[in-house]
Amino acid sequence: MKKNKIIRDERVITQVNRIQGEAYIIISVVLFSSVIVQQIFFDAPFKQYAVELFCVVGIAIYTIIRSIIAGINLEGTQGKINTFTVMFFVGMLVTIIQGTKNYVAYSEMYQRDGMGYFIAVLVVLFISSSILGGLVIMVLNYINKIRQQSIQRALDEEETKD
Repeated sequence: MKKNKIIRDERVITQVNRIQGEAYIIISVVLFSSVIVQQIFFDAPFKQYAVELFCVVGIAIYTIIRSIIAGINLEGTQGKINTFTVMFFVGMLVTIIQGTKNYVAYSEMYQRDGMGYFIAVLVVLFISSSILGGLVIMVLNYINKIRQQSIQRALDEEETKD
């Protein structure tokens, strides 16, 4: 007896994947926003928003590792990810978030002692987070490059066999 095999149209599969991808992005943004709001505005202790933070970080790590293992080029069609652009945006994001939190927490001290300390903290924060972001993206680019080369070698070997 033959089993009735359900044939799915590529367009339907593509649309389902697109919807799931959009849902993933929405969930990630909502979780990240929840962490920021709880940290800055509610001055919540870490244990209150730890689950959301671990989910956001876990989702990002899983996506990157799974993409590399699957052989999906992280550089995409745009070419190599510009390390300096990533460094700038990571530095700005961390500086804005942490700078806001620091100012809310220590505004009286900054007003009393002057804004020089606050600006110095922001500069150090921007530089250190930019360097860390750059190191992370350079490591990811290196791992991605190695994986793409191994895939290319496997394809070349397969092609020479035929």
